[in-house]
Amino acid sequence: MHNKPNFAFHEGRIKYLAKNFVNLSDKEKKRVLSCRNHPDVKKWMFHNESISEAEHLLFIEELKATEKEDYWFVSMTAPIGMILGTTYIGVIYLDSQGGEGTYLGIYTNMFDATPHKGDILMRILKKIAFKKMGLDCLNLEVYTENHVAVEFFKKHGFKPIKLTCKEDDTNIITMRLNHGS
Repeated sequence: MHNKPNFAFHEGRIKYLAKNFVNLSDKEKKRVLSCRNHPDVKKWMFHNESISEAEHLLFIEELKATEKEDYWFVSMTAPIGMILGTTYIGVIYLDSQGGEGTYLGIYTNMFDATPHKGDILMRILKKIAFKKMGLDCLNLEVYTENHVAVEFFKKHGFKPIKLTCKEDDTNIITMRLNHGS
């Protein structure tokens, strides 16, 4: 089995933990599944059907055997008065199976009200990709009609590089971010 690291980052008094899917507890695996199957998340996935628990657990098991894909469930621990509170803010992933560089994915936990979750996830994803893994660029694919996501990625420095029309007449934009841009 391939070693799958977790990553921890601090911003002031806030700690972020990107926990690899293969290291999740059973409770965390179920939490990821509920986030992934949320209607506002799955409608923008290329596989936009609900995923069963068995399919989800098999997917995580298969991740143990590949070096080309890494998925992390990101939590945030911050002081709330005199105690520390932890919340799960979303999922980030890197996939280098396409042969044209590494592709990313990101989705937020729609059950959590933390503001700017997408921005936080993108900062963590960039740190992992560029500082920890030494990648030169990141690619992504997004539906053209997902205007919120397209603008979000542009805000984070991604540039459109290709437009593809799928057989079902949906249009996909491929975007790229080069390290240092």
